Amino acid sequence: MWPSFTGQQERLYFDATSGLLTRRSTLTESLFGAYSSDMYFENYQLVDGVMIPTLVSQFTPDDGTVRKLTSVEHNAKVDPAVFAKPEK
Repeated sequence: MWPSFTGQQERLYFDATSGLLTRRSTLTESLFGAYSSDMYFENYQLVDGVMIPTLVSQFTPDDGTVRKLTSVEHNAKVDPAVFAKPEK
């Protein structure tokens, strides 16, 4: 694993044929001990000329989550109010 500036180590795994990212393993060190996580990237689809994984699974010692993209929109219009500072 390679150290990063955040106290986190990560290792990236790529498919030898396609060159696409297939797995990301991390180990984070904190005051409470080490915390590991694995993310798997699957079901790549070509969207506007970019290969995007439409299925991302993340597993930790405590639980697991799966995210599935149903649509992708590049350069979408976003209302600037979404980024406005909340009033106090």
